[in-house]
Amino acid sequence: MAGIHQALRQVWIIEMLRKNIAAMMLRMHPDTDAPGVFTHGHRFRRTNRPLAFAKEFNIGGKQMVKHIILWQLKDELSDSEKDTVKKEIKEGLEGLVGKVPGLVDVHVQTSHLDSSNCDLMLNCTLKDEASLKGYAVHPDHLAVANGKVRPYTKSRMCIDYTVD
Repeated sequence: MAGIHQALRQVWIIEMLRKNIAAMMLRMHPDTDAPGVFTHGHRFRRTNRPLAFAKEFNIGGKQMVKHIILWQLKDELSDSEKDTVKKEIKEGLEGLVGKVPGLVDVHVQTSHLDSSNCDLMLNCTLKDEASLKGYAVHPDHLAVANGKVRPYTKSRMCIDYTVD
């Protein structure tokens, strides 16, 4: 019985440390109001991604969202046209990071094995469901979708899910 209590106490301590570290990482830099993290001596050090730790542990209660789309290109496109279309779709969609609020990461997979039955895949990570809704109607996203994707695709399959 003592072993179980000791194990539970260790789990509780680890959880409290995780929450405290994440809370420290979310504090603002005292001089610039910019996000920062504590280092040795409780001084702040600026980082490129100060909230990555908080996102990883889902601080704030919102769940990140994955947005996956599979497309088949139109049959009437030649192989060279398909390669050009894939390149333009990849550049257009991956270029949306930093332009669309809440869009954390975008990857477009343009190469595939012969066993595949689609031509390309979009794999997006968004901050939350509200960001996904905003992404769907964002003018920059619509410009890529209407100008580079829809005219050249014959089918689309989509799955959206929250990341635990």
